[in-house]
Amino acid sequence: MVKMGGPRTFRPSLCMLLLAAAAQSLQLPLALSLSPPPSQHLPAFVSSPVSDVFTIRRHGRMPPALCSPRGPPQRANGLRTAAMSADPKDGEQDKSLLKKAVNAWNSLFQPSFQVSVPVAIFSWLVGSVALTGAVFVALVYLVPEPEITEPSSSVVEDVALFEHILRDIDSGYVEKVSTEQLFETGVRAMLGSLDPYTEFENNKAAENLQIQTFGTYGGVGLGLSEDWKIGSDGRERETKSFRVMNALEGYAYDAGLRTGDHIFQVDDVKLEGKTIADVTSLLRGKPGSDVRVAFYRDGVEKPGEIILHRDQVHINDVALAMRIGPWADSIGYIQLKGFAADAGREVKNALLQLKESSTDGKLKAVVLDLRGNPGGLLTSAVDVAEQFVPRGSVIVTTKGRDGPVWSYTSQRDPVLDPSTRVIVLTDRRTASAAEIVAGAIQDHDRGLIVGEKTFGKGLVQQVAHLPYDTSLKFTVAKYYTPSGRCIQSVQYREGGELGSLDGSKASEGKSYVSREVKDGERKTFKTSKGRLVRDGGGVEPDLMIPAPSQSEIELQLVEQGAYLNFASKWAVEHPDLINEKLIWQDNDIVTPQVFDEFVRYISDKKESGFELRTRFDGAIRELSEAVSLGGFPKLKTELDGLQDLAHSELLIHIMEHRDLISQRIEDALRARCEPETVRIAHALRHDQYVSKATEIAMNPRAYDSFLSEGVAIAPATQDHKTILGKKQLSASARRANGHYM
Repeated sequence: MVKMGGPRTFRPSLCMLLLAAAAQSLQLPLALSLSPPPSQHLPAFVSSPVSDVFTIRRHGRMPPALCSPRGPPQRANGLRTAAMSADPKDGEQDKSLLKKAVNAWNSLFQPSFQVSVPVAIFSWLVGSVALTGAVFVALVYLVPEPEITEPSSSVVEDVALFEHILRDIDSGYVEKVSTEQLFETGVRAMLGSLDPYTEFENNKAAENLQIQTFGTYGGVGLGLSEDWKIGSDGRERETKSFRVMNALEGYAYDAGLRTGDHIFQVDDVKLEGKTIADVTSLLRGKPGSDVRVAFYRDGVEKPGEIILHRDQVHINDVALAMRIGPWADSIGYIQLKGFAADAGREVKNALLQLKESSTDGKLKAVVLDLRGNPGGLLTSAVDVAEQFVPRGSVIVTTKGRDGPVWSYTSQRDPVLDPSTRVIVLTDRRTASAAEIVAGAIQDHDRGLIVGEKTFGKGLVQQVAHLPYDTSLKFTVAKYYTPSGRCIQSVQYREGGELGSLDGSKASEGKSYVSREVKDGERKTFKTSKGRLVRDGGGVEPDLMIPAPSQSEIELQLVEQGAYLNFASKWAVEHPDLINEKLIWQDNDIVTPQVFDEFVRYISDKKESGFELRTRFDGAIRELSEAVSLGGFPKLKTELDGLQDLAHSELLIHIMEHRDLISQRIEDALRARCEPETVRIAHALRHDQYVSKATEIAMNPRAYDSFLSEGVAIAPATQDHKTILGKKQLSASARRANGHYM
């Protein structure tokens, strides 16, 4: 598995695969006649599915199952035994060439009786033909085998030393220790000295990575998080139940579960004291089986019980595909949330369905929404870009430390007509594979980039499968857009200390050194039409739309679950409106009266559990305690008043950001009874990005003016350091996204 699709070397080469397959075919006639013990048959060397072979030929890389530098020991030993089994003394005793062949076969398979001459002749003829064909094909498709280098003596010594240390600690430390935990700590510290993307994945993390990569798992289609309740000290952990954060359409949603439901029992197992991992194990299972879930719903007096059918759950990368704007303008909209294995197919199908919905089978414009898309597989990024750029266009190029340069080129005609206008929406959370698609469309002048400057991740990770169901994800290359630019915004270096002379800094909790690419270091490149673009800082938009500023109060409302808690309270007080009566309604639920009710709710800590906080509350508290101990009561009173003033200003910020907060309240209320696609579609009505994209799509002259030759793309005005800080805050505020079951 390759995260961001780094190129794989051919180990073993196609030549070895074909020769092994031919050698196996030599056994077949004798196996039918002699039935030797199964352990003496050569195991199947090519064990990957046919689709993996197609992937090799198209993308020029070998699937992980075929990338071992050496085959399994038993395979090598089997081939070696076959080559050495003929005894020279037998050649002196046997005068007949035919008898030599028979003896060789007998020696190889150690049969309990002699092979008949006709069978040996037939087997020899079939094997010769198969071997000749394999050698011929191998010569035609021969891939040079890279030189396999043995680890250096220093690596061997370091590994041996680590083993000795681990053994000594395990056997002699004063307290009993977990060697597994010690090992993971040591490995994570080692990898943490390189960059933030190189990581060791234990069996649980590797399983989640598989789900993210392939977008499928065996389960019920349910996103859960730890539940909470309102106690005397604010929000407290509810130990008896888990809260539904998302019920996937086609799975748990269709069965009847809704966002906000509280699950307290799975089959006959009470969930009190259980962890997310425990509940995950209970809900996931073999597709085709059933599981019984007991839950209670806010506003409903009695608990409910439902049977969920386990299935092979597929998490769609295309979250929504629909028509926007006036129907006659034939404008399609696609929201792409990730780049798992099927992303290209999903985008293609969405485009075809949108084209079929128009009267003439054509679309005048398409809006591809990549906002918040964190990326995924490099090969999936190539698949998606192929739907837009002309056939034969270079989409992306990767360059490793010592390996070859790999260039990925479109191998098919795009789904869209060249006259279809393309607008790509981006923001500062558009990263990785999503930036490959945006960069390819921009460099080939196939469409406009509208929104914010992207994250700026130009690195490629490869996932190597390790023993015991673990894996290693490590950086292997940088990628370059068709114009030749690398959009990596931060440079990483191994090790280092805080406050380096070159302005670099060690990341918190990590020992690698990072340094942002300065504006003066960025180089200029040209698109196909001569427009100027720059490297080293993400993909800059053709039309910059600054994102609405997100205040600290908004982050706290999400982090403390205020929207979900208010939705629970509102569901109890308005059961008739919540119970399936909001579906397909275009009118907003959140009126000025509902918004005022929300403000009163969060202002009452006893009712909502919401606590007003500022980032300097801790500093003021410490200073107030120190002042009190020093005997300055008046100063302490002033400090306490300062904290109250800061909290009052937070409430003022609520009114300043009323529109955005109202949209979040609306979404939390609608999540109680509407599927995700309907909620997303409703939210687009208030989306300024989509409104601007629709406006440009409807104006061909304005669209063409952005793609004029020689037009320089305006650099983003926002400070990258500030953007990264906001992104980290936003990530911490979204910790309750849930674990899929």
